[in-house]
Amino acid sequence: PSAPEDLPAPPSQGLWPGKDPVYVAPGEPLELRWKGDAAAYQLELLPVGSDVVLLQRDVTASPARIEVPWEGAFRWRVSARTAGGLEGVPSEDGLIAVDAN
Repeated sequence: PSAPEDLPAPPSQGLWPGKDPVYVAPGEPLELRWKGDAAAYQLELLPVGSDVVLLQRDVTASPARIEVPWEGAFRWRVSARTAGGLEGVPSEDGLIAVDAN
């Protein structure tokens, strides 16, 4: 086994969209941004009020571009990952509202 190491800190600054939701149409590209210097990140998209992960991506840096095909209210979060693959706790949630109108 390897020596114990601290979990990487979650991105805590520059999260966009943040607590104020961004409105997009279904399938419209959206750039998610955060500040951090981790080796890699895991990005997740979940419905508001649920812990079901609808979209999960491994990304190397901010920004990350996603397209949400479903209408509804969603939250997103990002976790930092070390070069060795150790993943930290997720960031605060950012909000996305997807509406065809």
